[in-house]
Amino acid sequence: MTLARQDEGQIDVRQDNLPVYDNPSEVVKRSSQWASALMAAVEKQEMFANTGNGKKYLEVEAWLFLAEFAGAYSIAQEPTPIENKDGEITGYKCVAVLYQNNNIISQGTMTCGLDAFPCRGKQGSEKDKAAMSSAQTWAISKSIQNKYRYVAKLAGFEGASADEMRNNEGAMFSGNSADFCPVHDLSWRPAGKTKELMHIVEGEKGARGGNVWCKKEEFVGSLLDQMTVIAKSGTHDADVIANTSKRWNSMSPAEKFEAVQSFQQPTEAPEEPEDNIEYEDENEIIEAVV
Repeated sequence: MTLARQDEGQIDVRQDNLPVYDNPSEVVKRSSQWASALMAAVEKQEMFANTGNGKKYLEVEAWLFLAEFAGAYSIAQEPTPIENKDGEITGYKCVAVLYQNNNIISQGTMTCGLDAFPCRGKQGSEKDKAAMSSAQTWAISKSIQNKYRYVAKLAGFEGASADEMRNNEGAMFSGNSADFCPVHDLSWRPAGKTKELMHIVEGEKGARGGNVWCKKEEFVGSLLDQMTVIAKSGTHDADVIANTSKRWNSMSPAEKFEAVQSFQQPTEAPEEPEDNIEYEDENEIIEAVV
């Protein structure tokens, strides 16, 4: 952190955390070293996401890795609700602070609305949890990129984070992309010997303590199975089912997931006919029955 003190017209400037280089080439050298190391690790572990135009955006894990180069770490504060004029919660806001040697060197603020892509298909408290978690993750990435986005650019990546772009450009980037899991809000990536598209399910462990994986092929296959059962149930409008079936192969995993969720939502029971109508005389009762 740069501190400045002015006494009798003289300014004393000192750099607490990073060295001050007299030769700008030293700054370029250090930044280039960071960029090379970042590129090698991120490309190997595929800690980035692609857009349709070929641009690469770093995932939050890559931003955290970059912060380690400077001995820095980001801590997200507790998300705060965002309310509309009627007092209804529409999303959550979070601030993340980037520290280095216990000094604040950057911070980032991000919001996630309940209508954002991480909340799609979720109901009740699960929707709030998804919004709060996403706001924290996005804020962490933001706090680091605000300080070190130039290193990402030197490494050939974009200055914005992958999650930020998903929120802003979901239609072209992730929320509706072919390789994005709409349930866990993560991108499927080639993994294992077979390079099958999958991602680790965070917070879950297998019977032997290993990672639990969400595989794209199995996920999409389960959606097709559910849709087949729905189509055969005969409880939904035949034209709507036919239209969905016609578009199924061209739909993204997120669109298929939303379609299945919409069909599985409970429908309102039809209104009961009124049986407490008051009639003025006996003739009206007879006419009504007839």
